[in-house]
Amino acid sequence: MPFFKKIGKHICGWVLYFLISEVSGIIAYFQHIIGIKYVILGVIEYAIIEAPFFYFILLYLNPKFLIKKRYVLFILWIVLLFPVYNLMLTYYLSFWDTLVPSIATHILNLNNKPVSFLNILPHAYLIYEYDMPVFIGFCLLQNSLKQNEELTIRNEQLKQQQSEIETLTKAKSEVEYKLLNSQINPHFLYNALNAFYTRAATYNEELASGIATLSDVMRYALSANLRSDGRVLLSEEVEHIRNVIDIYRLRFEDNIFLNFTVNGNMKGVYIQPLVLITLAENVFKHGNIHLRDFPATMLLTVTDTQIRFETWNKNKKGIKESGTGIGVHNARVRLDNAYKNKYRIETRNTGEEYFALLEINYK
Repeated sequence: MPFFKKIGKHICGWVLYFLISEVSGIIAYFQHIIGIKYVILGVIEYAIIEAPFFYFILLYLNPKFLIKKRYVLFILWIVLLFPVYNLMLTYYLSFWDTLVPSIATHILNLNNKPVSFLNILPHAYLIYEYDMPVFIGFCLLQNSLKQNEELTIRNEQLKQQQSEIETLTKAKSEVEYKLLNSQINPHFLYNALNAFYTRAATYNEELASGIATLSDVMRYALSANLRSDGRVLLSEEVEHIRNVIDIYRLRFEDNIFLNFTVNGNMKGVYIQPLVLITLAENVFKHGNIHLRDFPATMLLTVTDTQIRFETWNKNKKGIKESGTGIGVHNARVRLDNAYKNKYRIETRNTGEEYFALLEINYK
């Protein structure tokens, strides 16, 4: 539909241009000075000579030279096109002279001279001189309108980008503010734990050791997310899990049954922080870790290309520790960002027991 609309506009433009350019001939026709054949000759001339020249300038010379400001070459093309224009006009009028004898001679006032390239040269030049400023002016007008449209679109895009930047900046500030708030209390607690450790060391060595372990857990949880590369040594993550296990042993006076086994070489292996501990904490929160005959298990296997972490436990019966239920979901989000499709996480709850598996292809 826009294509036909555009064609309609061009047709209307040519009709208007013809009426304005040939106003004297049209008036003469209505005054019965000239016949309809003269008007037809003019219409056809516009269709097969004027229009092709106009569209050649508009669609070829304009984008190739005028828009690129190669004005000298553009003007040279316009000059070189004049002999072609004159030649086409010569053939056109000669053809009409064969249909209607002496019609071209009469229109151009050739004084009974035949239609030839040289004889119509002055008349062709006058027509060419009239048409070219109009054609070139139309190109310049179109270029100006197109530039204004592109400038408007660019300004809108810049405004949209500026708005997005302002939105992101505001969101970043809010995140930084929330992060700062979330770190104030943990830092305070970490410093307080160090003070408690100093006092407890004098009275109860076991209590002091538990406070020191809890302090290490707090320090790792705070520092792991602040690393610039976003990764930590796997050995540090394993040490963090061991510290958490020690705290639970102290809490339940060593009345927990859990086997944590590490197979493989962890040297030089890095991992996204606080991912393994998420699965490990689920064992303590929702698992029954007090069954001597069914001890919970955590198995970490490291190969040259893969980290595999498995947990298994019997489920608790009755009241369970409270939790947000978003730990595994957040772990998936972090794994997606860090490893894309190079990981697999699986959980299975049968009601009686719970199983979790995480595989990361780190190479």
